[in-house]
Amino acid sequence: MDEYYSLWVLPEKKSRREFRSLIGNISKKLKVPSFEPHCVIYSNIKLESKGLKDLVTFIAEKHDNFIVDVNKIKSEKNQWRRLYLEFKKSKQLESIYDMAKKYLVNNRRTAYKPHLSLLYGEIGDKILHKATKNINIPTKLSFSRLALVKITNRIQDWDLVFERHLGDSHR
Repeated sequence: MDEYYSLWVLPEKKSRREFRSLIGNISKKLKVPSFEPHCVIYSNIKLESKGLKDLVTFIAEKHDNFIVDVNKIKSEKNQWRRLYLEFKKSKQLESIYDMAKKYLVNNRRTAYKPHLSLLYGEIGDKILHKATKNINIPTKLSFSRLALVKITNRIQDWDLVFERHLGDSHR
């Protein structure tokens, strides 16, 4: 089983609770694994975790909490982008991504497309529409932490290894 690291920004407490509930409800309806709400900054990182923890701390110290505007809800056939919230352009997300990219330039990564996933899996369009037609999506989302997560192909095995609050490496 492949495993690697991913760098995420995580929603603040209130948003986290709301999205954890939303993701949990959708996942339960469709009988797929649930996961923590997050926005991937950089993925498929193959480095020792010690250096990555230093990078997370460094980037977190340089950025404060921020709010992104939600553009729209989208779905793709790709199981890793089956249903998600697409964000409008964000200076803060771009800055965090640019800092990570500078240090992780030699690592394989997916194309940067800031979003918050609501569902992973191979779900048919009709079933997906029926399970999600009445969900309410907020227009804004607040982020407060940067995290390093060990990722495998099994969502149930994802492991948050290290996190820091934005703007303060000691919280």
